[in-house]
Amino acid sequence: MNIVFMGTPDFAVPILEAVHKAFGVSLVVTQPDKVVGRKRVLTAPPVKKMAESLQIPVFQPQKIRREYEQILTIKPDIIVTAAYGQIIPKPLLDIKPYGAINIHASLLPSLRGGAPIQRAIMERHEKTGVTVMQMSEGMDEGDILLARAIPIAPRETTQTMHDKLSQLGKTLCLETIDALKQNAIKPVPQNDARATYAPNLKREEEHLDFRQGVFRIDAHIRAFYPKPNTYAILNGTNVKIIAAHPGEKNAKNAAPGSIISLDEGIHVACGEGVLTIDRLQWPGKKPLDAKTFMHGIGRNHLSVGMVFE
Repeated sequence: MNIVFMGTPDFAVPILEAVHKAFGVSLVVTQPDKVVGRKRVLTAPPVKKMAESLQIPVFQPQKIRREYEQILTIKPDIIVTAAYGQIIPKPLLDIKPYGAINIHASLLPSLRGGAPIQRAIMERHEKTGVTVMQMSEGMDEGDILLARAIPIAPRETTQTMHDKLSQLGKTLCLETIDALKQNAIKPVPQNDARATYAPNLKREEEHLDFRQGVFRIDAHIRAFYPKPNTYAILNGTNVKIIAAHPGEKNAKNAAPGSIISLDEGIHVACGEGVLTIDRLQWPGKKPLDAKTFMHGIGRNHLSVGMVFE
């Protein structure tokens, strides 16, 4: 089988490796290298690094909708995509005999869009999963080929869920390709009436609102870990809140955002309940656990009664 693989971030790496080992990949298509960090180092996407280690040719078009002819020249039987990051043009969707399939990190039609893992955690879903779909021109609207659910654990973060779903995606992708080869899979149309959406995270969503209940705030922090993280404003300074958990202390009618206690953690009143901050980061400093922070940087910046806004 002549396979073209299209993907970019870490999520797609185990899938690429498994597909190449099982079936062979003729070409990898990924996003262009990007400048990263304060030192502005030109950095290859994780999928490119894996492709090079597997000695697979790599193609990095700026705009795939204008630069797809190179893919057609190798006459692929199937295109496998996983978090590629650009809209796939129709000539690639229509290749014969298998077209293009996509590994999506949700149980479609729930959470169509670019941030399904983060949104599932933010919305406190009890489960999520992976769907392999036949790609269509609509965003994540294609027929379902295979899907499988897994639970979302109480302390799950985007990082832990990402890793689980990437491994599940690898398994389902291999099963789907096998089934397609044997003509043993029947596409199932999605029920558009049940569709929900998972838009990409917005900068303004990083700002915590302590007027919300503690469980919603806790889920918000876990959804934004490991990046971009959440923050709150303390005396005009943006402080990153990296890890926290619902606390057991009593807020005693304290205003939302108020620090009510400082001991092993930083205990902050919420609209309902108390959040215990476990790890945070002052601007320009390294992330620190709350106890270390309070005995160092935070010693001159934190006191009971101060308010995170």
